[in-house]
Amino acid sequence: MQKRGLTLIEMLAAITIISIIILLIVPSIISFVNTRYHEIAQTEEKLINAAVELYIEQNARKYPLNNGDTYCFLIEDLVQDNFINVNLIENSRKFELSDILQVEVSLNKILDIHVNQNCQEVLATELYHDDSGATRPLLSDNLIPIVNSESGFVKANLNEQWYDYDNRQWANAVLIKEAALEDYLGNYGMLIADEDVLGYFVWIPRYRYQLFNTLGESVIEETIAIKFEVVRSAQARGDENDMWLTHPAFIFGDLNLKGFWIGKYTTTGSLENPSVLPNETMLLNNDLADNYLTAINFKDHVNVFNARLARNLEWGAVALLSRSIYGNENVVWNNPNDSYTTGCAGNSHNASSGIVCNPFDSSEGVNASTTGNVYGVYDMSGGAFESVMNAMYDLTKTVLLIGSSNLDNINQIGEKYIDKYEFGITSDDSSAYERRILGDATSETRGWDGSNQVFITDDNPFFLRGGDINNSGIFSFDNSAGNITSGFRLILSEE
Repeated sequence: MQKRGLTLIEMLAAITIISIIILLIVPSIISFVNTRYHEIAQTEEKLINAAVELYIEQNARKYPLNNGDTYCFLIEDLVQDNFINVNLIENSRKFELSDILQVEVSLNKILDIHVNQNCQEVLATELYHDDSGATRPLLSDNLIPIVNSESGFVKANLNEQWYDYDNRQWANAVLIKEAALEDYLGNYGMLIADEDVLGYFVWIPRYRYQLFNTLGESVIEETIAIKFEVVRSAQARGDENDMWLTHPAFIFGDLNLKGFWIGKYTTTGSLENPSVLPNETMLLNNDLADNYLTAINFKDHVNVFNARLARNLEWGAVALLSRSIYGNENVVWNNPNDSYTTGCAGNSHNASSGIVCNPFDSSEGVNASTTGNVYGVYDMSGGAFESVMNAMYDLTKTVLLIGSSNLDNINQIGEKYIDKYEFGITSDDSSAYERRILGDATSETRGWDGSNQVFITDDNPFFLRGGDINNSGIFSFDNSAGNITSGFRLILSEE
């Protein structure tokens, strides 16, 4: 039997039905495809944003700022530094490797990310970085870099040399009062007025050092071998002589610090309005609790940074760096001024106490710096005893001793804010020195500078550093119950 084909009318009807179906389905398909494309684009944006946030966090200040609150960099940088997989970009319909991202940032929070090829001119100028391997100093809106001039410290240009650790020029910065901040915006070379300043600070870059006296013996002074390192480097964990140890001052809780800012001088001002200024009277006559709380409350002035009382390990990190090729080649001179004026030096490294005060920037004064020039830290030898944030466990090894510090909540203070030492009752024998923490510049540097070295005990569980106007030294340490009228040092670092 012969098969019958479709008639013209049947074919037209079929075509009509198919057309109707297409008209009904295709918009839905297009809508589905568009929705999926939009979802894919959103996912790409989220991945890019996450990569950018991590990139900025780990490369703070690596790229120039645009208008003070903008980063501009190539997507290719994200790929080359393994922050994002290259396949994501190559398969993306929205981003290309050659795209330049403009990222709006405010107080470490990313407000907006978009492609802007006009950022290329900003990228062409890279921030200054010395050849020492030291991490680039972290700055904020009101912590601005400074460099010394014939007239004094002036605002530095981030694209020009403002530090050089190979030549003992440690990075310096000033914390500017909010009311004066606008005056310094963009004004490179502007002379810094002390009345505009809350504090002077010095950058201590992350480093590892070669252990040389883990047994705490009395040894001859030597130049300490130090290598600057980046956070991504494998942490050195040596515990024997000649091994390398990443200095523990750069471990802040769960955070590996790129470095930290330390007060250039002993803290000045008052408990309500502390400052870090030269040629001012040191803030004294307070117990450890007052010093701790004053330092913590300084956070209100520093925006994105953490503020705290210097730990014993942070004092040690500065002291050890000062005795390396990057620091003062000679013994740091003491501050013998009996009016307790910051930044002073006597006429020799162990000058007797009195009214003499050679200013920090004088030919004699620079000898009291950790670098032997104006770029170092002052008042670390002499002046007033300085309390540091440490404590000692009781005999049960579970509770910290309070002493007379008035730190009633000492056992609730976060571990990253306080160095904890084992219980002990002796202060000047081998069993005492064995209780040191490597890097704190106590027993490792026994006898150096001829300074006083008395370890903490159960009766006096808190360290005092630097000595005073009568018995001083950067490696000096003594003990107290926590109520002695000592000065203290401020620390600023990443949160």
